[in-house]
Amino acid sequence: SSSPPVHERPALESNSSHPRPPFAAIVSADTLYEPALVTPLLRTLHAAAARSPASTSSTRSAPVYLCVERRDPAVIDHALNQAVNVWGFTMERIQRRKLSKALERAGLGGWKAEDWEGMEVYKLVLKGESFVRAQAEFA
Repeated sequence: SSSPPVHERPALESNSSHPRPPFAAIVSADTLYEPALVTPLLRTLHAAAARSPASTSSTRSAPVYLCVERRDPAVIDHALNQAVNVWGFTMERIQRRKLSKALERAGLGGWKAEDWEGMEVYKLVLKGESFVRAQAEFA
């Protein structure tokens, strides 16, 4: 028998051999390009964040870094809107200058301006009541 379609599978299946939460940080790169996959992706990120409290706080999740290339602005805008308004994440766009400095400190500098063209990184976090509700869903 074949697996159910991705949008019908539960997030973070329990019989998986993949790494399991809690996570210190969650990274999703180049995963927003197909409108039908926005909800399954956000559902999975939400489930992972709900099971990953920040090491310094019991009222917020570990950060989710969502790295996108703005190929289809409508898909990106829809996903970011859904992350905040449906899934309860707070969202902050990380500025290119800050990313560049962090990469340089890590020994990964040397990116040219054109390397960043169209690239955006967002930090998503479940905080306060959104985090508490999300944790309760998986208790």
